[in-house]
Amino acid sequence: MPASIGTSSTGSSSGMTTSKVAGAALNKPPPSTKLTLSILSSRADMVSGGDALLEIALPDGIDAAEVQVTRNGEDVTPAFTAQASGRALRGLVTGLDVGNNHLAAEAGHGKNKANGHLHVTNYPISGPVFSGPHLKPFECRTIESNLGAPLDADCSVETRHDWFYFTPTGARKVLADPLGARPTTDGRADNGRSCANWPAH
Repeated sequence: MPASIGTSSTGSSSGMTTSKVAGAALNKPPPSTKLTLSILSSRADMVSGGDALLEIALPDGIDAAEVQVTRNGEDVTPAFTAQASGRALRGLVTGLDVGNNHLAAEAGHGKNKANGHLHVTNYPISGPVFSGPHLKPFECRTIESNLGAPLDADCSVETRHDWFYFTPTGARKVLADPLGARPTTDGRADNGRSCANWPAH
């Protein structure tokens, strides 16, 4: 008789425990899917100049049009465009603070909710990033280099783009329009094209 009662009690207790565990598993909210944020223009801890090219990899089930991106809590979603594959977004994030920054992305609702974040460290465009303080004394020669007067004590100048190409003889010449027609050099041609060493990019 005691053995029979013990067996019945054990079976009832086991059934209740199994039922509770199963119920808890069913009521547990599904985990959020991860969006992967990556800096393409540099290391995330070595950004400089206040901007960085960011890519957001999207898992299956997340539409690029649903993704919202923030920089330190401020919406920067309009800076991003979907890639041809539809599985990633890319955009130039500007206005980063000097020091620590928080980039975040989220999309979807309920079971399809996805989010991700990335901490970025931004340094002044004049540095230093990892080399330590600037050397002093420092001789600034921006005027002698035809770059204009320096803008500050770090010898900074306005951003400038100069385009050149090289002739078959190795002479460097100014390229007026990098998107225009290829320049002629000394009249020679190779299959109807200029013999100039045209840059690939």
